[in-house]
Amino acid sequence: MNSTIIPVDHTRVYHNYGYIPTKSTCYIFLVLFGLSAVIHSVQAIRSTKYWLIPTATLCCALEVAGWGGRLSSALDLMSNNGFKVQIVLTITAPTPLLAINFIIVGQIISLLGPQYSRISARYCKCFISRHNIVFLTSDIVALIIQYAGGGLAATADDPTLGGHIMLGGIAFQTFAITLFSLVTVEFFWRHHFQRPVRFGPSVPTTNGILTKQLLVLCVGLVFNTFFLYVRAIYRLLELGQGWRGAILHTQWIFNIFDGTMIVLATYTWNFIHPMFWLPETAVNRSDSEKDEEDAQG
Repeated sequence: MNSTIIPVDHTRVYHNYGYIPTKSTCYIFLVLFGLSAVIHSVQAIRSTKYWLIPTATLCCALEVAGWGGRLSSALDLMSNNGFKVQIVLTITAPTPLLAINFIIVGQIISLLGPQYSRISARYCKCFISRHNIVFLTSDIVALIIQYAGGGLAATADDPTLGGHIMLGGIAFQTFAITLFSLVTVEFFWRHHFQRPVRFGPSVPTTNGILTKQLLVLCVGLVFNTFFLYVRAIYRLLELGQGWRGAILHTQWIFNIFDGTMIVLATYTWNFIHPMFWLPETAVNRSDSEKDEEDAQG
């Protein structure tokens, strides 16, 4: 009985990726993201900072599923399913992780002095600061756009439109990271030189001290934002070239500028965890600020 051997470069996987994903690399990232997910879950429960589960843990879980798709592609060269799964999930997975940065900065602002922030960090009736509302909303919008584009790219005969939508989502997210970074840098500059953005009887006069504890947290914030920003730029360039572009068809570029960047970003918060470095008063202040705002209203 004769069997037909299909050349590797004629398989669906090679056509989609431009290469065959390396199985050992997929296993390494699966272990790294899986371990980080477990650690984040334990840390979130122990610290009662449960908002880390739909952010950090969710990011790692989506990455595990995405890299599982890449491994599936390496195991079944004639299937498109693995490619479709990984293209959607590895693009959208880091978005929940970015939300951690927004939340932490909002709490740091409430500690050091909301009067130094361009966007108010005072707490609304729902106990969420206006600073967080602005950036978390942008994060959700970026996630929706990316999922919509990814879903379209994975199901349509021609993935071009879906790719353009995903590119728009990544571009919006990159803009949000840039704006967030500028607002955060300005806040710390104004706090250092004691130059408030706003004055008046309704403006808090808090002038908190940037302790060593908060400084370590800020170092983690800088590293995490940098890793996510590099990854966003990579995705902009990749999707900008289209589905047949050289960047998308080069495995080592993906492994370094996507996989490795997100591993470093998620492990940053494993090691510099808010459980150890974010004072409890950053959360407790939300109640007092709400009461103060109600009294003034």
